[in-house]
Amino acid sequence: MKVYIGKSPKWWGPYQIADLLQWVGVSEDRCQKIGERLNKTWFGPFCEWFHGRFRKQKVVVKVHYYDTWSVDSTLAPIILPLLKQLKATQHGHPFTDDEDVPEELRSSAAPALTEEEKNCGVPDQLHEKRWEWIMNEMIWAFEQLNDPDHDNKFWQGRDDLADIDNITEHIKRVKCDFEGLKAHEERIRRGTTLFGKYYQALWD
Repeated sequence: MKVYIGKSPKWWGPYQIADLLQWVGVSEDRCQKIGERLNKTWFGPFCEWFHGRFRKQKVVVKVHYYDTWSVDSTLAPIILPLLKQLKATQHGHPFTDDEDVPEELRSSAAPALTEEEKNCGVPDQLHEKRWEWIMNEMIWAFEQLNDPDHDNKFWQGRDDLADIDNITEHIKRVKCDFEGLKAHEERIRRGTTLFGKYYQALWD
């Protein structure tokens, strides 16, 4: 697979163009008013048309036949660094459902909001922490999916097969923490499920 995604093209509209007048001494307030006037003329729709027609982001994706042998394995090493960078640079935090986080992070555990705050859509004090917890779960899940040996710690004797000729003896030696393995797999599944659920919230 080969992927090239260029920078998003900078938006140039009436307000941005009017702001250039600050270079010749026009005040910021005056530029704002000029931008408002330009936006109400034909110039506003023209900028939108020009941006949509000529200012497109360059995206080139080449998929090889072997990339689809295991699409989840192909995408995992791409998704993980994106999630980590998003967590490091993210400025906004989307609204999330209480059912997706531990009880101590749910809205019911946060200090109550006033009626005025509720009417204004003000998030509670645990709003950011809920999203950070969800982001951590997604990152953890994809870290596991990028590690081919992520479940080794739940097995004992599995790697000794080459040294044992008798399959019965091998079976006797192999032990597995099935409860731990099940919990591990369920957490991975939860992380990937959260990734799908909040896919459209993965913005900076």
